[in-house]
Amino acid sequence: MRLYKWASPVRDAYAIGGTQDYGTTSGGVEVYNPGTNTWTSRAPMLTPRIRPTVFSAGGKVYTLGVDPAGTGSLSFVEVYDPATNSWASLPAAPLPGVVLAS
Repeated sequence: MRLYKWASPVRDAYAIGGTQDYGTTSGGVEVYNPGTNTWTSRAPMLTPRIRPTVFSAGGKVYTLGVDPAGTGSLSFVEVYDPATNSWASLPAAPLPGVVLAS
């Protein structure tokens, strides 16, 4: 069983990060296309995370927090561009003491 977070920048749905069988932290990214009823693997996140906060804006997918150790650090912020199938690191979120929910 895989646990992950969802985001949808366009018509497809993205399953991002999580854990594999409640063990290994995953950076995996899979895209579901409802028109063809298929899943496709995409480029993995740069930093695997258990429960990242995930959202989409401007046709891109953003992830922030939770670090691989699960401490809630917001020092891991990344953006995924579906057009290039690539991830880029962004500056850390300047939100000390903030807990995110998604």
